[in-house]
Amino acid sequence: FPVTIGGSLSIIASKLKGAGEIVAIDKNSDKSELAKSCGADSFYAINSSNSNEIIQEIVGGGRFFDLVIDTTGDAILMSKSYEMLSKTGTLLIIGVMPKEQKLSINTLDLNMGKKIIGTQGGRSLPQVDVPKIVMAIENNVIPLGGLFYKERNLGEINTSIKEVRDGIPFKQYIKMI
Repeated sequence: FPVTIGGSLSIIASKLKGAGEIVAIDKNSDKSELAKSCGADSFYAINSSNSNEIIQEIVGGGRFFDLVIDTTGDAILMSKSYEMLSKTGTLLIIGVMPKEQKLSINTLDLNMGKKIIGTQGGRSLPQVDVPKIVMAIENNVIPLGGLFYKERNLGEINTSIKEVRDGIPFKQYIKMI
């Protein structure tokens, strides 16, 4: 999981669903603490020059994953995410690549059972999901205290957006009043 807000929420949701080992991967090493506070068991900082070594370290010894959630929108990292899947694993893509980028994978694995799926909003069941989330917050399964560090007024939203785009760990919220 890249540790964007989508990545943080994916880690939390995976924890709530009873996922086994949760591994977070991000380009920004400053996000390690956030990933672990959301429930990641381990964190790896990755970039284009070390991606092969990091992936080998993660999957070394035959450790592959049934589900990889990619929120990066980065074609190279999505391809690496695909490589970490078990033989019948699923790559769930949340992030969207720039139009000029293309995903590079060996399609034979798709014929053997691997899957790639995208996300579509609007599929939650609030009457079921919201009570589960509230209970998880009350039982400290979702660590809200560690998710935010800065309160911003609505007039400062562009600063917040710039920081997120620059890769500063997302730990801020906008005060609407």
